[in-house]
Amino acid sequence: MNAAGSLYDSRGTDSTWSAQAIAATRLLKDRWTLELAVPWSDLGSEPIPGAVIGLNVCRDRYVGAARGWTNWAQTKANFHDPERFAHLVLSPTGEQLGALGEAFRKGERQGAILVYGQEGFSDTSYRALAGAALAQLEELLAGLGKVKDQEADATTKAELAKRLDAYRAEVAPFRTHIDSRASLEAAEWMKMDLRVSQLRGELGEVIWQARLSALLSGI
Repeated sequence: MNAAGSLYDSRGTDSTWSAQAIAATRLLKDRWTLELAVPWSDLGSEPIPGAVIGLNVCRDRYVGAARGWTNWAQTKANFHDPERFAHLVLSPTGEQLGALGEAFRKGERQGAILVYGQEGFSDTSYRALAGAALAQLEELLAGLGKVKDQEADATTKAELAKRLDAYRAEVAPFRTHIDSRASLEAAEWMKMDLRVSQLRGELGEVIWQARLSALLSGI
């Protein structure tokens, strides 16, 4: 769409595809605005509450010889890159959104999950996302505890116990914050989410690291 309300549509790069979309623009003194309506039938989908839809907003801008491209969700080679689109979740509750953390991570996506919604909604969503991530991390720690209990080598067992204690001490404040029902702002959530993700990656290697440390200590 452009500021004149002209519409170009395609499926990927197939320009023969055409939707019954309607675009309307409004020209103001220092900007212009756009509204777009797209029938669900053209998308082959239905507006089901809780459904996750890929969405991106992209812009080409030409001002004389200057040329710029901007997009909401960062793509790779060009704008036709739906695997890297952002997520639009239809009419979810904060709890429902919190349960979608793994879906948002598909395709080995990393980085913070940012939630845009009405006031109060983001806080509920962040706490739900944090609760789900912590539950998975605590499950991994419990599994590591069982491995530690079954370890035959005393030095390796002691090393695993030391590392487990350190991880649990680090995770404890996160759990206390979530259980207290205190608000969780975006900055706090991003810091927590980043560290929880790092810990989950570290736990996959900690057993071998502990065994290596035990082996080196005996040399």
